[in-house]
Amino acid sequence: MTGVQGITGATGHTGPRGVTGNPGVTGVTGHTGPRGVTGNPGVTGATGHTGPQGVTGNSGVTGATGHTGPQGVTGNPGVTGSYHGTLSLNDLTDARAINASLFLGSNAGQNNSPTGGSRYFNVGVGPYVLQNNSSGSFNTALGFRALANNNYSGNCGIGYDALQSNTAGANNVANGFQALSNNDTGSNNVALGYRAGFGSTGSTSNQLYIGKLSNNLPLIGGSFSPSPSVIINGAFIHSSDEKFKQDIQDWQGSAVEKLTRLQGVSYVRNLPEMGEEEIQKQEEKLEKLILAKERKLEKETVSLEKQKSLSPEERTNNKALRKEHYEALRLQREAHRAHDKEKRIREREERDNAPMRREYGFIAQDLKKVFPDMVLKHDGYLGIAYNELIPVLAEGIKELSQQQKNTVSELKAEIAALKKDNRTLKAEIKKIVKALGKQGKNKPA
Repeated sequence: MTGVQGITGATGHTGPRGVTGNPGVTGVTGHTGPRGVTGNPGVTGATGHTGPQGVTGNSGVTGATGHTGPQGVTGNPGVTGSYHGTLSLNDLTDARAINASLFLGSNAGQNNSPTGGSRYFNVGVGPYVLQNNSSGSFNTALGFRALANNNYSGNCGIGYDALQSNTAGANNVANGFQALSNNDTGSNNVALGYRAGFGSTGSTSNQLYIGKLSNNLPLIGGSFSPSPSVIINGAFIHSSDEKFKQDIQDWQGSAVEKLTRLQGVSYVRNLPEMGEEEIQKQEEKLEKLILAKERKLEKETVSLEKQKSLSPEERTNNKALRKEHYEALRLQREAHRAHDKEKRIREREERDNAPMRREYGFIAQDLKKVFPDMVLKHDGYLGIAYNELIPVLAEGIKELSQQQKNTVSELKAEIAALKKDNRTLKAEIKKIVKALGKQGKNKPA
């Protein structure tokens, strides 16, 4: 039997460490323990190099456009540039706007001075167009030297040298190479085409020229006054192909009977025209409208100047300039109306004094009762398609010719019958005479 263990003695001094033995085999790794508490952040390191830019995202929705601000006050006109440009359109060195007129081209509108005179509302495009114009207004020129010497109003020249010699002619229209090139003082002419009206004298007025033949005559010519007329220097061909017709019917009834119901007349043409009193009323009405618009524009301009906080002196100067401009336009309108009135009076006197050509035809209202389809209405007036009378006349001639043939046949038959009766009568008379002769011989003495 083991006895009770005795008291453990005191531990002795540790002896020197022995030589370390060879490591034992590593045991199996145990389970990972719980994560420890996160330590304090370390010091931030230096910034690295910037990486490549990312893909651009989609654009955002465009915001609403803001309100347009008020228009600024128009500044004072600049100094007029040189008349001689460089023939360049890129920098518009040959363009100038003056007195409500616009010019583009070397020497275009050279004498359209900014002061005095009444040259307004002209438009010129091309070298030397309206070059010498100093008092004409309402002109339009397009093409080299078109209306180069013009000094009157209301003309339109389009083409090389169109109306280039015109000095005092008004209200001419020329469209084409050298159209009305030699016209000097003639007015109210219309020329269309290559050298149309080229052979006309310088003072001829109220003429129509369309095209030009080898002898300088127009293919189609005419006169607007005093006796309106159209002249065709060639064959007039009216399209009448069967392909263009439908519901074709032979002539029905008696053409002669209808033609005999027509009454031909001779007459002097009377062209209705507006009286001076009515013209004056219309001009006064137009002037009132223009003045009303100018007053409205003045109010709007003053309002804009106030918004721009212009000084009283600047507003006063601008108002004076505008007043001067409005007055110049008013005087120009008066001058143009006076010119038009003078021209109307002169033309009316020319018509009254000129011998009027007597014409022959039908009254449209009368013809309509017999041939209603031949009468057409245009601008409130009746006109006659005279060419449509030709087939009616042809049918009438055929009808009369047939009647004549029938009459001749009847007369021939009657004459033959009369001749036969005459021969029979002669034979009877001969018998009677012969019988009477025998009776005379046998009568006792």
